[in-house]
Amino acid sequence: MEKKKSLLIFILALGAFSIINTELGVMGILPMIAEFYDISIAQAGAMVSVFALVVAASAPTMPLVLSRLNRKYLLMGVLAIFALGNILSALVPSFEFALAVRVVQAIFHPVFLSMAFSLAAASVEAKEAPKAVSKVFIGISTALIIGVPMTTLLASNFGLMTARFYAAGLNILALLAVAKYIPIIKVSAPRSIGSQISVLKDKIVWLSMIAVVFLNGSIIGVYSYFSEFLEKVTQLSWNTISLFLLIFGTMGILGNMIAGKFLSSQPKKLVVMVPIIVFITFLAITLFGSVGIVVGLLTVILGIVGGINGVINQYWVSTSAPTAPEFANGL
Repeated sequence: MEKKKSLLIFILALGAFSIINTELGVMGILPMIAEFYDISIAQAGAMVSVFALVVAASAPTMPLVLSRLNRKYLLMGVLAIFALGNILSALVPSFEFALAVRVVQAIFHPVFLSMAFSLAAASVEAKEAPKAVSKVFIGISTALIIGVPMTTLLASNFGLMTARFYAAGLNILALLAVAKYIPIIKVSAPRSIGSQISVLKDKIVWLSMIAVVFLNGSIIGVYSYFSEFLEKVTQLSWNTISLFLLIFGTMGILGNMIAGKFLSSQPKKLVVMVPIIVFITFLAITLFGSVGIVVGLLTVILGIVGGINGVINQYWVSTSAPTAPEFANGL
């Protein structure tokens, strides 16, 4: 039984890896996309920005609307949409078509992740749920460390089409794994859409979402400009900056595992400590940003905290609305 649970969680993590690889893989190949379609970098950037906007819009609604459907077939359907979209984008040399495909994929993106988190949590005892969810997050972190650089490597050496077939291959691999190893999971006594939305009447849900916005916003905001900070303030070479970013991502996986362990045993202590550690780390980076060794150590801490943060975000919202897990995970 334990092996089946572990396999289920691994497959969910594999699916998350393939979804995030499709989402973020384009970030490292925007110049190649611009050259391939003969457009500007700014236009190519729509592949990222439009995707993000559509995900933000569909996240609160799509998991809710589809929450009454069979979980296995829903996961397979989303992976099929991603795989087909990546294959068609490789075959049809039109930027407008590729962007339209990204929009469709973005609509279903939060459906897979929401269902994956819910299934992982439901597959184990309640106290072990955070640990199970953290393992799915490892798939997301690994996509950032391995999937995105691999997309860049393939596109730069073998062309954009190869990179898209690689993304489709990952989607198909995850689809086959879901089809073969994940059992048919029916929704028992599904709640109505109205009853799930009613959880928004609870102040705890709103407090949790506000906490997620502030903590997540602070970490992502700093990370978005971290490369420029390392270049201008710490005065590192781009090779060293790449190493620092790799360290950050790798430590994120460690953070995922730490979060899973402590949220299962000491959730309140971890939830209180993380914002404090983030504040101290940001303050230290501000004060000692010109000292490379110190910034390197702080990058390790920030990477770990960033990995913990992702799991805490899901924990905060899902535990505040336990009766509507898919809707909560979408939020």
